[in-house]
Amino acid sequence: MKSGTREIEGDAVVFFLRGRTPGFPELLDQARRTFEAFHTHLKRYERDRICPCGACQTAHRLSLKMVAHSGPMETIKVQQFEKPYGADVILAHQLLKNDVEDHEYLLVTKEFGAESGILPS
Repeated sequence: MKSGTREIEGDAVVFFLRGRTPGFPELLDQARRTFEAFHTHLKRYERDRICPCGACQTAHRLSLKMVAHSGPMETIKVQQFEKPYGADVILAHQLLKNDVEDHEYLLVTKEFGAESGILPS
């Protein structure tokens, strides 16, 4: 999944991959590596930070929520940036606003499951 692109939107980072849906093992590996890198960085930041502000003091409480979805996506150019848009992009954002009690997770949609081969189409 290294050939994808990213888009920062508020407190979300959207990673998207054009042309193919990764297999489930590839997704799990990417999610695991992302969680490990994120928490390794937070631990180093907590150990080495010099800023006393409230945001920096509580950075160690940050968590990751991931949604893996597959569907059509368009892009629009805004200045020098390509921004993803479309109904499936909106759906992925909406899925992050849910009632899942866990603070960290990887949520996989049935569309991703069907495209990646873990669920029947």
